Amino acid sequence: MSQEILFSPEGYEQLVRAIEGAKKKLEEIGQEKRELMGKDIWENGELRGLLEEEKKWVQELANLEELLQRAKVADEPSDDRVGIGTKVRLEFFELEKEEGGQHIIEGIVDGYQITFEKGRISYLSPIGKAIYGAKDGEERMVKLVQGRWRVRIKIIK
Repeated sequence: MSQEILFSPEGYEQLVRAIEGAKKKLEEIGQEKRELMGKDIWENGELRGLLEEEKKWVQELANLEELLQRAKVADEPSDDRVGIGTKVRLEFFELEKEEGGQHIIEGIVDGYQITFEKGRISYLSPIGKAIYGAKDGEERMVKLVQGRWRVRIKIIK
């Protein structure tokens, strides 16, 4: 089996709902297909469109179900280590400098809940991998497109 993917309880529920939604969509497409099946496929652009849409949803459902097979709900984060659900303030420093910039990350999340605009990053991202399991005040190295950085972690309670 492939590597487990950690999910928050909310992320796991979102995944289950997405699977249910994909199944419902496929049922709707099946009903529409049955209504159109009496017509010649080559003369029926609507049916061809439905077949293409069905193909897309079958693939989406397969991807989601494969993800569900690998899914594991993560333990609640501890108060002293970064985990899924932890809110942190990160201070980035260039390797040779002591001045840095700060970013507040609203939560370390599973791969299904990533919304960088809202300050949520995946534990599977380069930054997430670098800080996952870190203690409050610890510094870690992270390699980004812009180069290597030191990151100081401040856990926000």
